[in-house]
Amino acid sequence: MFSHLYDRKYLFKCLLSMAFLFGLMKATGGSGFVIVIPMVFYGLLSRKTESLFFWLLMSVCAIIANGYVIPKNAVFAWSQRGLMLSLGVCMALNVMAYPKHAVMKPYLGIIFYIVFMFFSSAQGWCPPISFLKLILFTVIYFSYFGVANQVGINPTVSSKHVRSVMLAVSLLFVVGSILLVPFPGLSQMKHDDFVDSPLATSLFMGMTNHSQCLGPVVSSISIVVFADLLFSVRKWDPLYLFILFCCPYLIYKTSSRTGMGAYVLGMMFVAYIFMRARGVGSRWKSRALTTVMIFSCGLILVLACLPRVQKSALRFLLKTTSESPSAVTAEAVMSTRQALIDRSLYYFRKKPLLGNGFQVSEEMSSLKLKGVASVLSAPIEKGVWVSAVLEEGGIIGWLLFVWFLVVCIITSIKRRAYIGASCLFLSMLTNLGEFTFFSMSYTGGFTWAMVFVGLALDIRKMKDENAAIQREMMMREMRMQQGGVGR
Repeated sequence: MFSHLYDRKYLFKCLLSMAFLFGLMKATGGSGFVIVIPMVFYGLLSRKTESLFFWLLMSVCAIIANGYVIPKNAVFAWSQRGLMLSLGVCMALNVMAYPKHAVMKPYLGIIFYIVFMFFSSAQGWCPPISFLKLILFTVIYFSYFGVANQVGINPTVSSKHVRSVMLAVSLLFVVGSILLVPFPGLSQMKHDDFVDSPLATSLFMGMTNHSQCLGPVVSSISIVVFADLLFSVRKWDPLYLFILFCCPYLIYKTSSRTGMGAYVLGMMFVAYIFMRARGVGSRWKSRALTTVMIFSCGLILVLACLPRVQKSALRFLLKTTSESPSAVTAEAVMSTRQALIDRSLYYFRKKPLLGNGFQVSEEMSSLKLKGVASVLSAPIEKGVWVSAVLEEGGIIGWLLFVWFLVVCIITSIKRRAYIGASCLFLSMLTNLGEFTFFSMSYTGGFTWAMVFVGLALDIRKMKDENAAIQREMMMREMRMQQGGVGR
């Protein structure tokens, strides 16, 4: 019943390690996170790549985890940032020293955008903040890149263990959030965390630190799990199905239109490339697509036939608690983001060629810097990535970034890295609602981590398929030799 492509014992070990880490953080107010530092560097120095992969993801998960369940303090903040910065430097050196897998090479294209943004930021609103945020983004990005590349090229890595780590992270946020539903004191945001508004229909944040964070996080998990199920596992595994059935409920609970829209379009994208994928058996492809179509048609029928469900869907789309929601229009759906888009375009027109600098706003031009911590955590909200990247990098920066995204997705699909391509496409969708591409200490850090988790799974799938082909060829040669000896 369960797939043999993941190790249930290793999955249980990962869950126990996770429980130990977060239990220690709970007991120490967050200071217990420091135990991750020696574990990460032990995995790095001893080349235990699965261990390094797991503890890196734990560091990513901890920073967006629910603060009531997993408390965080100054010790956590400094140790987590210090760990990611030092690991990023090590991985950047690792990337230069070791060969890169063909699937990973297009993702180095981000360097062109980063280099340009240093020049753009030098004449921008606040160069010190931009430079520090660029450095933070770069080193964390390369820590993800380097670990994913090691997972791919290290011959001692177990694909089952890599998949088990991915499932452990998925269970943390999906099952953890489900278990918190009966406890609103832990799972709902407090009044002080938001502006009281009739648009706030739900403040469920589950195992994350914000209701608008849980939607994109669960959407990313659903895409990784769904794509891995279709392209790698190729059977209806109960654990995968359980995670997938929980995801839309959790996204609905958050009232995150960004999360739901990204979820629906992301799942459609995975199904589309699955239809056109090479190297997938026709029998499994037919069974999977038939099941997906039946489920989709059933969902559409429910929406079409049940007025109560229709009203709930309208209230979700319009973010209203009214019993008689108005019609859905583009203006109503975009109303919460239109002001941010207009503002970004206004500042873009002032500097259309070079932009105004990386991850800064006009208000920061007069900001007094009180320390590195305040600089790295300086908040920024710009809404939609298309207009935000234009504001920050101008036409040149926008073209470089779009070129990077398009090349990575197209090349990944051509090289059969379907999971990584799907995750990057999902990240593009979530950033159409909230611009977090470069917020590596928030949702952006998790969505980028899922992109590289997807690439790691793709590479392991290819290696396993090549190994299976080689074993089959060897078996054929042995049978032919035995037949020749017999004659």
